[in-house]
This record gives sequence, C-alpha cells and structure tokens, in this order.
Amino acid sequence: MRSQDVHCLVRRVAAVDTGCADLAVLRAAVDDLRRLRSWVDGREVAFARSIAALSSFPEKSLAEAGRTSLRHGEQILGRAETTEQIHALGSSLEAGRVSGEHVDVVTRALRQLEPAVRARLVEMVPGLVPIAEQSTADEFARTVRAEARRLERDSDGLERLERQRRAIRLSSWIDKMSGMGRWSVTLDPATWATLEVRLDAQVEAMFHDAHPDGCPSDPFEKQAYLRALALLALLNGDGAGVGRPEIIVVEDHTN
Repeated sequence: MRSQDVHCLVRRVAAVDTGCADLAVLRAAVDDLRRLRSWVDGREVAFARSIAALSSFPEKSLAEAGRTSLRHGEQILGRAETTEQIHALGSSLEAGRVSGEHVDVVTRALRQLEPAVRARLVEMVPGLVPIAEQSTADEFARTVRAEARRLERDSDGLERLERQRRAIRLSSWIDKMSGMGRWSVTLDPATWATLEVRLDAQVEAMFHDAHPDGCPSDPFEKQAYLRALALLALLNGDGAGVGRPEIIVVEDHTN
C-alpha cells in the first residue's frame, strides 16, 4: 500500500465522528480500519525481518519494543518467515488485502506438515491468496486445512499412523477455580494402547487387595482416582512390568 493511500485511509477514519448515526458511513470506516490494521501488520512483519538480521534474540527485541509478550514476538517472526517463503501472501498483506491472522493460518498449517508436503503447500498458497482476500481468517483456515489434508492423502510417503504420531501433544495449566494442575494429552493409537495396558497393569498391581485412603466411592470417580495414582507411580519409576500390547492397525483404503 502506498503512503498516500495510508494517509487517505487515516484521514477518512479520523473524519468520522464517534457519534455518527449513519450506518453506511460507519461500515465504510470500519472497513478502512481493517485495511489500516492489515497494513500495520505488514509493516510489523517487515520490521521484524530487519530486526532478525540484527538481533541475536529477535523475539525478545520485538517483544520489548512493542511492549508485548515473547510469544507475540515469535508469532511476528513466524509471519515474516511465511511471507518470505510465499511472496504473494506477503504482497497481499502489505497491500492491506489480508491480515496477519491470515498469514498465521498458513504458518500453523506449514508447521504441522512433513517437509515434502509442506513444500507442495507453499507452492499452492499463492493460488489461495485471492480466496484469503475475500474470506475471514477462520474461513481461510478451513480452506487451508482441507488442502493440507488432501495433500497428505495424495502423498505416497505419509502413512496415517505416522501423521498421528507427529500430532501428539501435551498441554498443562492450573485450573483457576480449583487451583489444581491439569493435563490435556493427545496420543496416536499405538502409544495410547501401550499406555492403557501399562496403566491397567499398574492399577491392578497397586490396588488389587485394597484401596487407598481417600478413594472415592463413586465407581467412575474411583477408577479415575486410582488411574491418576497409577500414572504418578509410572512417572516416578515404580511401574509394574508388563508385556508389549498387541497392536492391530486397520488400514482404510476407501479413499
């Protein structure tokens, strides 16, 4: 976006009184703000790219300069990396036609793919830019996810189980209401089955004859309590010895 275009947008937005009762004028002002915000995102990415060339810790430099979090600095650098790979997306961002959130969609998708599939998505994204320019970030994310899944299905080198293994995740946080620590874990089927066997064996080994003090009486709560104790024992190296589970992988060739 040219500097005179930016100045024009700023003047138009500044000219609209906050007490304006004309819906058409207000909608036009909000659209101008959208374009300005996208232009700002583009400038931030450009500056981030320059800072990365000068700073040994660019995430921190960005966070300190912008008075934001380190995570936000990492996000901006991710946008810079993505737009460096996909110039059409970067040009659209600089022109104010897509937002930083649209770029984030592509960044996340690329990080979740294998190198071969990632390269194919990079080649495809320029053709998706016109869709991004007419879509919200959420709508664009659905389009990109669909294309990424199609590329994965078409890739000879990617088996479903391998993709699932790369998709394992563990998140942890403190529940604000209870003050308790919580985990959320996603595992591939083979790893899940192995852990289930080990947990069941650990519960049996620890609580076959007696239940610990404080054990809930509700059957579901009791099982959850015992499994939590069994998991802690496994993490502490006190696990019961069990054989390897039999894993049967069923391949679906209908697609």
